[in-house]
Amino acid sequence: MKVQNSANNPIRNTDVGAAKKSEAPKRGTDTSAAPKSAPPVEIADSFNASISDRGREMATAKGLAAAAPDIREDKIADLKRRIANKEYNVKPDAVAEKMIGEHLNNPGV
Repeated sequence: MKVQNSANNPIRNTDVGAAKKSEAPKRGTDTSAAPKSAPPVEIADSFNASISDRGREMATAKGLAAAAPDIREDKIADLKRRIANKEYNVKPDAVAEKMIGEHLNNPGV
């Protein structure tokens, strides 16, 4: 493909001055409010940071949750014992109410 420079090129013949005129600030406007670039930030060899009390609480909670086992063996053992002794009775109405309540609280999930 060959590109030719032509005097009839419509892009070349457009008035660029009109665009520059419209970009000029209007009289009476304050140009000091225009955003200025921030100075470069120097990074030292070490950092000092402070963590809020809420951040510390969240880190502690995350650590406790990570350390907790995924399966609660004590609950499973209790349920197995109750099922074996025919002491575990499920109330269908309570299960249905719980399911409907969860659905209404979390629509679309």
